[in-house]
Amino acid sequence: MMLKMERNSFNALRLFAAFLVFHTHHYALNGLNEPRVPWFDTSYSGLGVGAFFAISGYLVTKSAYRDPLIWSFLWKRALRIMPGLTVNVLFTVALGAAFTTLTLADYFSSDVTQTFMFRNILIPFNDPRYVLPGVFETNPAFGVNGSLWTLPYEISLYFVIGMLFFCARSDVMRTMIATLFLGASFVLMLIEHYYPGANLTFFTWNWLTSRQFGIAGLLFFYGALVALASKTRSLLSIAHATGAVCVFLAWGDASLVAAYLALGAFAISFGESKIARLPARLGDISYGFYLYAFPIQQASVSLIGTGHPRISYAVALICSVLLAIASWWLIERPFLQLKGAGMSSALSYLARKILRPLAPGWRHRPDAGSYGSGYSRTASTGSETQQRPH
Repeated sequence: MMLKMERNSFNALRLFAAFLVFHTHHYALNGLNEPRVPWFDTSYSGLGVGAFFAISGYLVTKSAYRDPLIWSFLWKRALRIMPGLTVNVLFTVALGAAFTTLTLADYFSSDVTQTFMFRNILIPFNDPRYVLPGVFETNPAFGVNGSLWTLPYEISLYFVIGMLFFCARSDVMRTMIATLFLGASFVLMLIEHYYPGANLTFFTWNWLTSRQFGIAGLLFFYGALVALASKTRSLLSIAHATGAVCVFLAWGDASLVAAYLALGAFAISFGESKIARLPARLGDISYGFYLYAFPIQQASVSLIGTGHPRISYAVALICSVLLAIASWWLIERPFLQLKGAGMSSALSYLARKILRPLAPGWRHRPDAGSYGSGYSRTASTGSETQQRPH
């Protein structure tokens, strides 16, 4: 199954959003104040993460339209998130081994290391862990991969969309439920604004707190509502309606909501355009760049020090991009090719990909299906034979 690179600007926009996160984090990781964005009450990384959630809500909802079966929908989401995350977590543990102040035996046997590895690989069911023992403890900032905090929110929202399409069969009902979720996110943002000390827990998982889920939910469900509305209306008319709402909310305390809605409208409209299409040979490296940037930045700061932030910035940027490209072509893309396959077919395909280089005597049958078995060789000589289709 070949992947088609999108003929729009979403890949470029997601990569730019990931770069905003990288850029802002480098200030904090060097002990400097993060640059702030007017009207948004956040840093540039917050702007990038917000764009991520708006784009995700829009594209994931459109994906659910194409495949409303919940298990198939969740299978595709897992293929997008989990392989790249698993390899990243293992890479981070290995990177930590090179920087830890503990002996390697103590490092790998530590409960902290094992908790970091297993909880972050199983991040849909856990809150992330950010610390490895003895790693980057003298750096100005905390943790080995602080970017992981967004993934539980993202995955929980995927589940909501899957359940939405599974339980609600009409677009009217889906729109009403998505609007209720957007309204709940709006309320959570207001609670955080008026009661900043409150740390209310969201009802689904006890680690989803008000502020993060408020902003993430607002943008995600805005994107979902745009996808639902785009079935009968043009994106231009939706953008005009959003603009009218933003003007109405632009005064007083609700101006923050207006700013984020405008961000969501811009992200989706720009993404659907063909203004900034990336070359297909680069791939969709935004997710890998987002995952690898933080630990690489911490490593560069640890090696180079805080006295040369521009040098550590350049080193971290180059290394993060190279790792992101490798992650796409070696990990993410091969797993995404399994989107059209069932679990058993996918495992058969992966086994073939892994075993084929290790056993030169095996040959793929030319007439086999995409994920069907097509290997044989004689038991006595090991010579290759090609099976005829029955």
